[in-house]
Amino acid sequence: MPLMAQITMSSNAITVGATTSYLDPSGAGAYGDGLDVTQTICPTTAGQYVTISFSTFNMEKDYDFFTIYSGPEACPNKLLIQLTGYALPASITSNSPDGCLTLQFTSDGSNVAT
Repeated sequence: MPLMAQITMSSNAITVGATTSYLDPSGAGAYGDGLDVTQTICPTTAGQYVTISFSTFNMEKDYDFFTIYSGPEACPNKLLIQLTGYALPASITSNSPDGCLTLQFTSDGSNVAT
């Protein structure tokens, strides 16, 4: 059975070497208004690639966004996908040589999905 860790999104870069449960910046509760948090996740072993798989996804459609970039920074030319709304996305894997994904969570100044 893989090691399971739980991480709440923050502005700190992290490395992961096992299956990890990843939460929005507010943790287990509803996320807040006016958030803009970016975090990079890299594998601990060279030659591996970070993959994000979703068990739930619920954001205010067209106003709050979860954006995923391939590599260690949020560059428009490295954009993999920008998610919003309620549809459960497919798994997303880095295609960067370093195996990293950069995640950006943004919410507008009012209303959140519940």
